Amino acid sequence: IIMITLPTTPDLSAINGYDVKLYGLKGDGVTNDQAALNTLLNTTAPTGSTIYFPAGTYNFSVALAVSKGVTIMGEGNGSVVHSTSNNITIFDVTVSDVTFHDLQITGTGSDPVLYILNYGIYFHGADSSNYISRLNVHRVRIFNSNAYGIRGKFISDFDFSDNDLK
Repeated sequence: IIMITLPTTPDLSAINGYDVKLYGLKGDGVTNDQAALNTLLNTTAPTGSTIYFPAGTYNFSVALAVSKGVTIMGEGNGSVVHSTSNNITIFDVTVSDVTFHDLQITGTGSDPVLYILNYGIYFHGADSSNYISRLNVHRVRIFNSNAYGIRGKFISDFDFSDNDLK
């Protein structure tokens, strides 16, 4: 007998969660989901929320800013956050208490001139007097960023595990 455990949709009400498809994101691999996600991140979801990406490919053309205390989660490799622009960092994190898990982040990886500007996730405090902390990245695959999959500057207290960066 072979037992297979399939991923299940989390109980979002138990974790102050928001399913992005219920807030206008298509995840169809064609639509630019930028405006709908920015509305969700900046006006609807409070600090401490979980933003849940069900299986799908969500396209963005501008860096996504993440609020303090937010968790970004998906259903593993089936949940893809994709940059359609070759000159952006996909997730730009300047606050503490942020978690990413169980998703895939992809870029275009097509501009060697801009390689120093593009990351899958960029964690950065303002300066050496203003570190950000309590940062977590687990079971995240990051492909085709022009530079590093994950970059950190002025950060402390981080836990990155079981990730695949290419």
